[in-house]
Amino acid sequence: ENPNQWSDFIANRGDLFVANQFFVDILESNNDPRLEYYFYEIEAGGFVGSDITDPEISPNSSTINTDSYFASSRNYPLVTESELYFLIAEAKERLGQDASDDLNAAIEASVDYVTDGAEDGSSIAVYTDVTATQENILTEKWKALFGQIEPYNDYRRTGIPALVPRPEAAGAARSYIPKRFPLVQEERLYNPNITPVGLDVPVWWAQP
Repeated sequence: ENPNQWSDFIANRGDLFVANQFFVDILESNNDPRLEYYFYEIEAGGFVGSDITDPEISPNSSTINTDSYFASSRNYPLVTESELYFLIAEAKERLGQDASDDLNAAIEASVDYVTDGAEDGSSIAVYTDVTATQENILTEKWKALFGQIEPYNDYRRTGIPALVPRPEAAGAARSYIPKRFPLVQEERLYNPNITPVGLDVPVWWAQP
């Protein structure tokens, strides 16, 4: 009975969240049908993202589509069929097995869910034994789990992709990609036994 968490979050923050140009480019590169379900087109038509290397966010950027995938009436499960197939694909690839069928199934399940059945994903689920690499699996998983935290966890445990920090000249507060979340304020204020840890220190299971 509660609204979609992202729809509720965005509704209280106006147009503060916009598309990233790199994400738009990678979705447009193979005509990914999820693009229009993730973002609104700009008034002039098409999808435009902001470049994180720029000091200011472009006001002419596509915003989150709260009438479709992030609509208040859409459910937003924590674990999906798509994620299950991505996990199977990654496990098979690590074992040296053909992961292409499971990777393609993951993509198709994601497209079907994101578009609410309007698209089946067959046009972009075209990986083969050769191309179903770990990098491609995790990249497709990142596209599919847009709005969720799991791709960040994947990055922390694998180092994929090789991210470049936003330049301090563009307004970044730190010169590195954070490797953990900050401790909550209540914990820092009221727990005398806490030991502060820098955000550049990886959690125990992550890549150094």
